[in-house]
Amino acid sequence: MSKPPTIRGTEPEEREPRAGILQTLVDLVPEGWTLVRFQGRPYGLIRTTRAGGKSISVLAHELGGHDLVSANIYRTTEGDLLRACEMPEQKVLDFLRGWRPGQGSEPDPAHRATYRAIPDRPAPPTTGGDHDGSPAHRGP
Repeated sequence: MSKPPTIRGTEPEEREPRAGILQTLVDLVPEGWTLVRFQGRPYGLIRTTRAGGKSISVLAHELGGHDLVSANIYRTTEGDLLRACEMPEQKVLDFLRGWRPGQGSEPDPAHRATYRAIPDRPAPPTTGGDHDGSPAHRGP
C-alpha cells in the first residue's frame, strides 16, 4: 500500500512553525455565515464546526462573482491540519490571512487582541465610519 502524497505543512516538523498561526486564523472565523471582504470584494464566509471541534469546514463564496475558497481543518494532538479542497493550500491561507469584516460587521471584541497579533494582518476596523452599530450581519 503506497503512502498518500504529503501536503506541505502536514508533517510534524513542517507543521510546528505555522500550527499556531493556522489555529489562530481559523479561530477568528466566526461560526455560521458572515459577510466579509477579501481583496476589495464581498464574500459570504461560512464556518461549520463538527465532531466536538475536531473538524472545521471553511467555505467562502465571492458574492456577485465566481471565486470560491474551501478547506477542511482537522484539529489533532499534533496541531491543526489544513486540507484545501481542490485548490492550492496557499490560496486558503491567503484568504484566511486577508479577509476583513464586511460593511456592517465587525470582529467579536473577544478576538480583537488576537486579530491584531497575526503577522501581516492590520487591526480590524473600529466602530464608526461605515459600521452602523448593529450586530454582525448573519445570513441564512
